Amino acid sequence: MPTIFSPCRIWRYTLERAWMPPEGCMGTREVVAFIGLNPSTADEVKNDPTVTRCINYARRWGFHGMFMLNIFALRSTDPRELYRHPDPIGPETDRYLTEVIQTQGVSLVVAAWGNHGALLSRGWDVINLVRNSGVNLHRLGELTKQGQPRHPLYLKSDLEPVQL
Repeated sequence: MPTIFSPCRIWRYTLERAWMPPEGCMGTREVVAFIGLNPSTADEVKNDPTVTRCINYARRWGFHGMFMLNIFALRSTDPRELYRHPDPIGPETDRYLTEVIQTQGVSLVVAAWGNHGALLSRGWDVINLVRNSGVNLHRLGELTKQGQPRHPLYLKSDLEPVQL
C-alpha cells in the first residue's frame, strides 16, 4: 500500500517505509505499524523526526518495514491546530487504520500518540477500533499521567514494546 493522502493533501492516512531484510530472511516481510498523533511533514519520500525515530525502533526490533498511521490525519507541525480545525480526524482515517492493520501483514501495532490523544476522546476510540479488529495493541514505556501512550520522539531509543 502506498503512502495515501486525501486529494487536497490536508490529511495523510498512511505512510509506508520498507527496507531490505537481513540476509537469509528474504522470504519474510515483518511489518510494524505505529499509530501516532497526527502527520507532520513526512511524505512519499521525505521523513520527519517522528518517522525517523519509528524507523529506528522498527529496524532495531528486526522488522523489514513499517506503516505510520495516526489517530488524527490532519497534517500539521503544531498539535494545537488539531483543536482549531473543524475535522482533525479526517473522513477516511478509521477505514485506513483498519485496512492497514488487517490486510498489510502487520505483526505488531504500537500506540504512540502522547497526551493530545485525549482530544475528542480520540485515543480511546482508536484503542477500541484496533482491539475490535482482533489485534493486540502495544506501547513504549509507561503511560502518561493522563493515561495516554507516550510519543516515541521523547523516549529512549532502546525501549521494547509492551502490551497496552
